[in-house]
Formats: sequence, C-alpha cells, structure tokens
Amino acid sequence: MNISDQTFVNLSLYEAVKLLRRYGNLASWLLKPEVFEKADMYWKKPKLPEKLGGCWVLVRLEVAENSVFRSGAIIPLEWRSGGDGHDPSLPEGLKKTADAVLKKAKVSGWTLHLAVKRSSKVLRELAPKEEDWQSAWLPLYAGLKLAEKGLLPDPKVFATGAWEQGLQKVIGLKEKFSAVQEWDGTDFFCPKNCANEEFQKLDELLKKLDAGKCLKKLEPQANIEEALGPYLAKLAKEPDKNADWKVFNSYYALPHAPKRRRDFYLEKISPRLVADQRKNNTELPIEEFRGGHLAAWVSHGWEVILNDVQIFEPEKVYLLLAGTQFQKDADEIRERLNCRVEIKKLDTPFGIKQARELNETLKFTNGKESRIIFDLTLGNVPMSLALYDFPDIQPLFLYWDKEMNGPILIPSSSKLTAWQKNETLYRKENE
Repeated sequence: MNISDQTFVNLSLYEAVKLLRRYGNLASWLLKPEVFEKADMYWKKPKLPEKLGGCWVLVRLEVAENSVFRSGAIIPLEWRSGGDGHDPSLPEGLKKTADAVLKKAKVSGWTLHLAVKRSSKVLRELAPKEEDWQSAWLPLYAGLKLAEKGLLPDPKVFATGAWEQGLQKVIGLKEKFSAVQEWDGTDFFCPKNCANEEFQKLDELLKKLDAGKCLKKLEPQANIEEALGPYLAKLAKEPDKNADWKVFNSYYALPHAPKRRRDFYLEKISPRLVADQRKNNTELPIEEFRGGHLAAWVSHGWEVILNDVQIFEPEKVYLLLAGTQFQKDADEIRERLNCRVEIKKLDTPFGIKQARELNETLKFTNGKESRIIFDLTLGNVPMSLALYDFPDIQPLFLYWDKEMNGPILIPSSSKLTAWQKNETLYRKENE
C-alpha cells in the first residue's frame, strides 16, 4: 500500500497527538504503541468484535523503515443485517470484496461496517487499490457464514486469503502474522499455494517466536465448504449452554475434530436432552427402572449410553462389544461412569452362536431382574434382536431416534422412545 508515511525520526509530541486525533478510534489498530508513548498517552490493546457478525481482516501496509504505522494491521469489521449499503467510510476495494462474498454466499440483506465509530475515510488513504483488499475475502466470508448460523467468532483465530474459483495466494504473510502475534492469536490460516518466498519469510518469524503451531495451511480446492471447513470450525466459539437448538445444530455440524465434537455433545447437548426427558416425558418409567442394570452395544454414537445413565441412574452397566473395533470407546465410557461397569466381548461376525453366548454370559444379579434396561440404538439388527429376544426377563427397551445431515447428527432431532414387550410405548418429542 502506498501511503504518505511518517517515521519516528524527529516525531514531536505535537505531531504524535495530531496523528492520534486524525485516526481516532482506528489509531490503536493502525499506529504503533510508541506513537501513544510519544504523545504521553497509554496504548491499550483494543478488543476484536466478538459479536454476531464480527470479523477482522489483516492488511499489509507498505511502510518505510521506522514508520509510525504498523507493517501489518488488523481492521475490525462487522456484518449487519439490513441497512442501505456498506459503511461509506470503507475503501471501495473492501466494499467490492464484501459484494463478492455476498454473491458467493448467495445471501442478501447484509452490509459491512467498521466495528469502531469512525466517520472519516482515513482507510482510503492507507489502501487506495482494490487488490489491497482481496485477501480480506476469507475472513469476511467466514464472519458472514457464522453470523447466518448464529455463531460468535473466536478472537484468537485469524485468516487471510482471496477467492477466485478456489483459494488464491496472497502476500504479506510475515507482516500479517506480526499483528496476529500481538493480538495473542493461536491460529493463523492462509492458502497453501502462497509463494515459497512468502512462507520462507514467515517461517523465520515463526521460529523466532516459537509459534510454528499457529500456522494452518488451507488447501486451494474449488469446493468452498471443504476449503474453509477447518477455519470455520476453529473460528466458531462454542455456544453458551442456553443457546437455542438451531445454534447447537449449526455448531455441531461444523467439521470439528472428533474429540471436540464429542466433548461438545457431552458437555452441552447431552445435559439438555436428559433434562428434557426428566422434565417433560412424564410417562417415561424412570422411577420403576431407576437403580437397575443397563446393557447396550458400543458403536459409533455411544454418547447415548451416557444419556441413558443420567436418566435412569443404573447400579451397573454392561458394555457389549462385537470384536475389538470399539474397545477404546468402551474404555472411555467406563472412565466417564461412576457406577459399576462390565465389558462383555463377543466374536464377529455376530450371529446365532454369539447370541447364545450373550444369553449365557450376561447375568443379572442383586435382585435387579425386574429393572433391566436394554438400549437398542447401537449395533446392527442381529445384535438388537439378541437383546430383544433375551429370555426370562421383561426389560425396558430404549431407542434414540434421530435425523442426520449427511454423516453428522442433527442434535435437536434426538428423541427417546421406550417400551416393553406387549406394553405401552413411551415417547416424548423434544420441545
């Protein structure tokens, strides 16, 4: 960026104060802290806009050595629903990039604004060219998508990248990361296809700061959801426990690492599902089966077993395994439970022989035969039938019905069905 630059050489107190007045609320973002010191003022790091629609872009400033301006700056912005147009104080190049984001996202009714009060057009002095703002595309798009989903952004996550039929390389990685580091960023996303020279300069700074783990390179593929998935998942802050189901669904659907998605389910989703069943499903025979024994197959989606435990508070849980594929999962379940746990292993493929073995080895003791619960949610059909036809007892059967978005659960769709053979079906829709 070509700007009328000023250095610290012979910078007087009067000139420092004049600079701070000129840039107003943007001064803390654009000028170095030493300018504040020169003006006998205290520089306080401004906060990024952690609000719905909040986003921030990184820009490289072409400044002279010893400039009063940062070589890499953060511009705090926000998407707002409604309005007559983008903030008039924004550079034309930034507004054009915002329009490109809206077109790609196929949405309307959103406008881009500075997240600080500023009426003048000082940003235009710093960035007169449209191409200077093309790298703002990535954080602008991500901020808009999170706003649509009702999710807030994490102020420790940063990104830079342009888009044209896929992620495009950008420049100024070193300068931009200097700003990321100053704002205590933990993650810095950029296109993997940036020039080698850019990465070489950045690597030198990362080694110096021992911050190599911060850099995350995004694949320059044409599928926008896949290209931006890792960044969106990291940028989204985990919703508050009181957020509505729509927000929970949106956050859960992001391409999180398996552990992060599971932790979110167990910490936020599971307590809400359990509380709903306890409070609203008055026909569910909780008291009749409280303190009994629970048996369930361990497979993908085993979190529902923990839901069962919280609802019925069994004295003992039997974790059933066909083969060894889910042994680690069974071990994790056992670690999470405070009741007695016994793991039963059977060979695969599961068939008549294994069903007979299950009947012979699964023994219920301590007078709990009248309080047996079988969860049929997991496992294949023969496994479920083996429990359904278990002899000499009258258990309560459970099944967590659900809807899926591709391979991902829609949490709000989870509904518990409970029944006994030839008796009442207990079911309550989530409210």
